[in-house]
Amino acid sequence: MHAGGTGTITATVSDTTAQVNWGQGSTPASLATALATAINAESGLSGINCPTKSQIATAAGFVTACASGATVALTSVAGGPDVDWTVTASAVDTNPTYFSASGPNQYTGPLSFNATPTSMTGGETTGSAIYSFTIPDQGGYAANGNLLSVADTVTGNWNYSYDNLNRLLTGTASAGRYAGAQGAWGIDAFGNRQPENWTWNGAGGPVIHSQNPACPIHPQSYSG
Repeated sequence: MHAGGTGTITATVSDTTAQVNWGQGSTPASLATALATAINAESGLSGINCPTKSQIATAAGFVTACASGATVALTSVAGGPDVDWTVTASAVDTNPTYFSASGPNQYTGPLSFNATPTSMTGGETTGSAIYSFTIPDQGGYAANGNLLSVADTVTGNWNYSYDNLNRLLTGTASAGRYAGAQGAWGIDAFGNRQPENWTWNGAGGPVIHSQNPACPIHPQSYSG
């Protein structure tokens, strides 16, 4: 490590981020331990590097960490292929006065430390899953928490849109057995749900379906 060097290492697992700082006396092993402890803290396991099975069972988050030497190993709390989380990491020197090309030393060498992430693999489903769905890490949710996209093993891939009050407006199937189907929901000025409308240009020709929410047994109409 460079004398007087300081910096941060940031790791993100799916949408959970942990950060540790380095300074005089830091080593790759000490930073790995600090980072694993920070990741576990995000899952409600404060002050723990390598949690036991009983501690993992009480974790509030979705992943735990254990540092060995300069390596941090991640373990998903749940099983299945949907928990092979994306992992990113970065290292940044925070002493640009001495350790940057624009500083007085015109330093262009390597960082004091670096981070090399590898996304998680090996998640398996035991037996035959009757149903499962996947919400992508990127684009699955809007910033306000609205669900935007989901891949469903039964009904296919769906994308959703909302109005400025976060009320569902449309649902569109982009793949799967209902590919091409679109549902639309109208809302009047008082916030009342208006008739829902479905269109589908899938196998068997176009289908149009409308239903009045005020009368759930309203006769359905189809064409195609």
